[in-house]
Amino acid sequence: MGTGIELQLVEFIRQGAMEMAALTGRKYFETLALFLTQVTNADVVLIGEITVEGKQARTVTVINDGEIADNFEFSLFESPFAHLLDGSMHIFPNDLQSLFPDDYLIADLSLDAFAGIPIFSSQGNIIGFLVAMHRHSIENSDMTDHALHFFASRVSAELEQKLVFDELKEHESFLQGIINLTEDVLFITDLFGTIKIFSPSAVKILGWLPQELNNQSFYNFLSDDTRQLAIQEFEKCISSGLPKQRIKLMIKNKSGTIHMVEWFATPTTINNEINGCISIFRKLLTEP
Repeated sequence: MGTGIELQLVEFIRQGAMEMAALTGRKYFETLALFLTQVTNADVVLIGEITVEGKQARTVTVINDGEIADNFEFSLFESPFAHLLDGSMHIFPNDLQSLFPDDYLIADLSLDAFAGIPIFSSQGNIIGFLVAMHRHSIENSDMTDHALHFFASRVSAELEQKLVFDELKEHESFLQGIINLTEDVLFITDLFGTIKIFSPSAVKILGWLPQELNNQSFYNFLSDDTRQLAIQEFEKCISSGLPKQRIKLMIKNKSGTIHMVEWFATPTTINNEINGCISIFRKLLTEP
């Protein structure tokens, strides 16, 4: 890559990387993909994530004819993408439809050439691809090779961060579904017992408004008779990291009614460190 034109292109890539340095997430992926269409003269550039190992993938960003296109899922079976699963970059400079006659994506987009590089996680697992595809033969494979390698590591960091964020959102959605369905009073608290999340049933059963529950200590909603016991057992739960079950407590409705409950609690963790507790108050019975 010693000619003046090639060196100018390399400098162009580096300049583009500097301009994208402050971007993250979707904006970064789209800007990078658009930039790669200019550098590689590709008709289609996509960044994809693997959804089913060795079988399925989903695009994160697609540029088709210089325009941002809708994302889609696709099969890796009998496709050039499957070759990237060996951990190496692959370039098919021409005759792509002849090489992969069963790949509907190649046929639908009328593609003739493919250049792609796998994207690795920080643990060394293949999590996606960075790919440039053409409706004509690839004339400068060295430049395409250089461009894809240059951006692969940054795409890796952004894609891994996206996958972690997506997983967190999925877990939060699942947890929120459980919270919404429970008929018991459910509080999620921090290490000090301050309520951060509560079930709709807590509002219905206890009669307190959401703003009266949020960021309050759950101790405040217990009767004087059992508050100290709750504090002691909560601290044991947090310090031991072990669940607490079947502790009888008395909880107060806003109207002043006292209810007897069974308290179940389990610590929550982030990165293997305890950061709070999930508490369930079950079998509410009016105090005799």
